[in-house]
Amino acid sequence: LAYACRYAGQLRRSIELYQQARALNTDYDISLSAERQSAKAEIYLGQYDAALERYAAIRDLLAAHGDAPDEKVLFYEGLTHLYKGNEQRAVQLFDASVRRQPDSLWSRFASGYKLAALGRRDELIELARKLEQDDVADGERRYRLVHFFSLVGDSGRALQHLAATLEAGNFNYPYISNDPLLGELRQSPGYGA
Repeated sequence: LAYACRYAGQLRRSIELYQQARALNTDYDISLSAERQSAKAEIYLGQYDAALERYAAIRDLLAAHGDAPDEKVLFYEGLTHLYKGNEQRAVQLFDASVRRQPDSLWSRFASGYKLAALGRRDELIELARKLEQDDVADGERRYRLVHFFSLVGDSGRALQHLAATLEAGNFNYPYISNDPLLGELRQSPGYGA
């Protein structure tokens, strides 16, 4: 239910439900998942400091169990820093994601956001087109392609991926309507539809 609420843009409710799940079951895997998912909801709310506090808690929880952040945690922590305007820290975390698991979808997303942070537009276009060939069916993952094509100025492709994101069930209006990375896209004809 918490996951569905996030996709539907009920972000505060999603966090409440994840924390309720964590309170009901203090198992390591449940606690870790609840914090990871709550951190994403904080990002989507634009509460970047709160998200970073959750990532610190995630790192502590992982360390207490002898684990280290995986490429997905490193990616989302990097994305949080990118949203905050901390490009240098974001790039470090994106690089760490790639080092952790070079061939995963999350590390490829990390590579794309790194290219965006560094202003390497042509390389970002090439990577985004390769990612299009993957079957990125999940709406939240598809949203990364919306970012990439928007950031390179290809509003047509960005809008196509936005439509696919919505069709896949990720109709998180509060996030999409306030996402700083989509500022130019929201001015495009066709965005309103």
